[in-house]
Amino acid sequence: MLKKSALSSLLTLSLASSLMAESYVYVGASKTYLMDEQSTTTFSIGYGFSKVFSNCVMAGFSTSYHQGDYEDSSASDSSWFNGIGVDFHLGYSPTKPLALYGIAGYQMQAISSSTSAGGFGYGAGVSYKFFEHVALALEYRTYDMEVPSLNYNYDYDTMDALIRFVW
Repeated sequence: MLKKSALSSLLTLSLASSLMAESYVYVGASKTYLMDEQSTTTFSIGYGFSKVFSNCVMAGFSTSYHQGDYEDSSASDSSWFNGIGVDFHLGYSPTKPLALYGIAGYQMQAISSSTSAGGFGYGAGVSYKFFEHVALALEYRTYDMEVPSLNYNYDYDTMDALIRFVW
């Protein structure tokens, strides 16, 4: 999985350079609901790029890594999950610092080292550049996750607050 992530990041970097797009790295915290509406806080880091065209249409791509804990009634201690996500953004930027966008993506998760899940999702976001190289983004996403080994599906909903460092 690490090789795929490194390859994806390298491909993203080269694509961003060729499009003359704004690149960014980000850190964030999320309020997350998963498996039977359990609520937890997750932390994420990621990389992405976006381009605003002359007609104010914004398009972008991002990859992320996130990690969190949750309570598992069948385990004696708390359980953890982590994952890697890929998101595509398409939206509108009415002014230079503001962007409103829809999100479509795919998320892969490892749950307590014994189970893996994956699923497609969608959402929406807004970002605002407070300074030339710093932006704040708020994003909501929901994914329909599937655990193939258990023939089990669950919803993964997340509300993210992200700080982006743009160059």
